[in-house]
Amino acid sequence: MEGAGATLYLGTNMVTTEMKEQIQYAAQVTQMKKYIKKRFRCTDEEFEEINWRALGRAKKRLKLHQSIRTSKMIYGWLNIGVQKKYMGQDSTCPCCGNATETQIHLYRCTNQKIRDTLKSSIATVKSKLVQDGVPSIVYNPFIGEICHMVGMEHPDIANTILKARVTELKFNRNVRL
Repeated sequence: MEGAGATLYLGTNMVTTEMKEQIQYAAQVTQMKKYIKKRFRCTDEEFEEINWRALGRAKKRLKLHQSIRTSKMIYGWLNIGVQKKYMGQDSTCPCCGNATETQIHLYRCTNQKIRDTLKSSIATVKSKLVQDGVPSIVYNPFIGEICHMVGMEHPDIANTILKARVTELKFNRNVRL
């Protein structure tokens, strides 16, 4: 690079921007890639399909404790019943007492406070997506998939079905045979 006292190359790529991030990435990528591929049983192609830059940018916007919790959730490191079982402790969900507390169970627990919190969190996500101008054609399937995963009805679909049912009942009352 003309005018520079030194030029940094990582592999065959000249580094011209975001040097700190690129150096950190280069130092960690081999071990990280090896761990992730083994942990999630994914191929090189699947690994490369992940938008790591977007994930990193999203995590940078979080407070430190939120970023740490997000990483723990992604990699299955949360201190929940299934982890406690390995240390000889009780693995039962402390909220419902009916199941082994796994990461998936956290989203499917039948405890009403958990369900209410989950419903509120989904509404917050939807509200943020609407606020950020994400089109409903994008966020509705996303919210629907989350609701399906956690065993809840999609709020918009549930409201649409309810409105249709009310309209049907009103219509049927007014119809004379």
